[in-house]
Amino acid sequence: MSVASINDLDVSKLRLQLPSWGVWWCDVDVVGEQSLAVGDSVTIAIGDAAYVGTIVMGGTSNGRSAYRVAGGAASWNAIATPVAYTNDLGVRLATLATDAANDVGETVDTSGLSGTIGPSFVRASDSASRVLDAIAPRAWYVDVDGVTKFGARMTAALTTEAPRTLVRPGAGMLTLAPSPGDIASYIPGVSVDGVVAVDVQIDVGEGLRVTLYSSPWGLSRRARALRALVRAFAPETRWNGVYEYRVGLVESGDQRLALQPVRSVLGLPDLRFVRVRPGLFGLRAKPQLGSLCLVAFVDADATRPVVVAGDDADAPGFLPDEASIDGTDDVRVGESSAITRFGPSSRSPVARVGDSVLAGPFAGTVTSGSTYVESG
Repeated sequence: MSVASINDLDVSKLRLQLPSWGVWWCDVDVVGEQSLAVGDSVTIAIGDAAYVGTIVMGGTSNGRSAYRVAGGAASWNAIATPVAYTNDLGVRLATLATDAANDVGETVDTSGLSGTIGPSFVRASDSASRVLDAIAPRAWYVDVDGVTKFGARMTAALTTEAPRTLVRPGAGMLTLAPSPGDIASYIPGVSVDGVVAVDVQIDVGEGLRVTLYSSPWGLSRRARALRALVRAFAPETRWNGVYEYRVGLVESGDQRLALQPVRSVLGLPDLRFVRVRPGLFGLRAKPQLGSLCLVAFVDADATRPVVVAGDDADAPGFLPDEASIDGTDDVRVGESSAITRFGPSSRSPVARVGDSVLAGPFAGTVTSGSTYVESG
């Protein structure tokens, strides 16, 4: 009998990939033509371990059957319906994960997911996994039982012995030939010879082999490779976002700022002499030190950071130390400044030092000592 099976059918060849985060997958060759089909829920058994997943592709041909299986319901890549969440006390992370799972037919265990993400969250019409990436970046995974869990993998030293068949310290790779009764011990987080496995690969064919891949950055080698490719071929994607910074110093008047990133985990640097481009023409403001702002990079160009927005309206840093608004012609402030359905407002605009008053009892030029009070 084979050391591995899928739904009790003997497997002739198998490669199972268990990543530190995300969805595990497995390529399986089965003896003979079988009736398994895409969408079937299956259990892959390897020695003393069992892995619950779903067939995503494959079939039979010329007396052979081959399938690819992904962990759980294999539907985290399915498109979730758009939903907008709002809660002044903060949108619960567990709610977002559970709703996304229910929308695509996955099962989640949110015991490792606590807290809130903020007063609002928008779930776009996109892969449901994007929600998990947003609320638990690199901290969610489909476990061997098919249930999606959250948090860092537990680290534990291997307690059984297995011959080392290939050791490549420079590549962070170690291959072992374990006993079938010890396979359940080989999951991401297992520590062998002081090295913690980030990825685990199990091969069945000409014997049983387990390969452990480590990383000093704690990131899957495939994820590192993909990230390197994206950065090489599309470096501008790094600067497509809008990032939250804290005002550290006001430089060169009130339109250049020295800024510090709020979240150091993003790997962003401190910025100096950043221009301010407020959303309203004619507005200038000197922000409070320590207030928050949003920084974007014009045309995704790393050389063109600009401040595009200030702090929240209910935040202590919302009001600047100084503010001014100006225009080449009239400046109107307040509700009466609006252009109504019946034409311009009947009230006068703001009078500035140096402006000419052309009519009425205050005709003349406004000076710094002028006082104007409009009645009615």
